[in-house]
Amino acid sequence: MADSANPLPIFRKLDWDNTWDPADQALLRLSQRTGMKMVVKRRVLNEPFRDVTKNAFPLTVSAGVLEFEINDSPLCRRCPVF
Repeated sequence: MADSANPLPIFRKLDWDNTWDPADQALLRLSQRTGMKMVVKRRVLNEPFRDVTKNAFPLTVSAGVLEFEINDSPLCRRCPVF
């Protein structure tokens, strides 16, 4: 499990650029065309995790198509842990 002080290093910024900008732009276009929403499911949805995720996808957040849900399904033993 990631350290709570650094919830998701995969969302880090490189040279002041958000590495997730292309994905954010694509998700926004997809949601505009299809009405799709991005749903993030986790067993624990703490505030640092939500903040980092929202900062990584500002266009998706501003369009109101990012949602968070508690995932109460059994743990996946082979899934990566972020």
